[in-house]
Amino acid sequence: SKVMNSPGPRGKWGQMSVRKILESAGMIEDIHFIHDKKSELGNDRPDFVVNLADGKKLVLDAKVPFTAFEKATNEKDPNQQKILFQKHSSEARKHMDELSKKEYWNQFEDAHPYVIMCLPAESILYAAFQYDENLFKAVDFDINSIEIKLDKPIKKSIIAIFGFVGFLTALFILFAS
Repeated sequence: SKVMNSPGPRGKWGQMSVRKILESAGMIEDIHFIHDKKSELGNDRPDFVVNLADGKKLVLDAKVPFTAFEKATNEKDPNQQKILFQKHSSEARKHMDELSKKEYWNQFEDAHPYVIMCLPAESILYAAFQYDENLFKAVDFDINSIEIKLDKPIKKSIIAIFGFVGFLTALFILFAS
């Protein structure tokens, strides 16, 4: 629990979760994806950049909004729990906004014009959506209106998608239960 309250270990856990999924899909680092390397046209370091079969790139970034989430799951008072889950939703939204401002798609040649925000646990995603009605509206399937797409790593779904992703030229990902 104390480890997960520190951003460094949380980030490593999120990255490890995404890496496991990519590798389970048969992808090999430095061939099919790069991890934590400086962007081609900027100084930022997204967690992963997937090289797609069509020559395009897909940027993935793991985020773990956990502090308020953990407090909420341990809270006994329903009113306080609701406040903490709403704070958790705000933290998830903040991560989305920060990723959008980084514009990773402008820092890699031939990158799709969005970044996929990966949350390493379904419960983290579910709680974020459950306590912020507008969060789901922000995750739009219209690629021209938003640059952030959320993903929850349900292993089978992601492996299937990454197995199929080479055939897609525009990818819209939002995993729902």
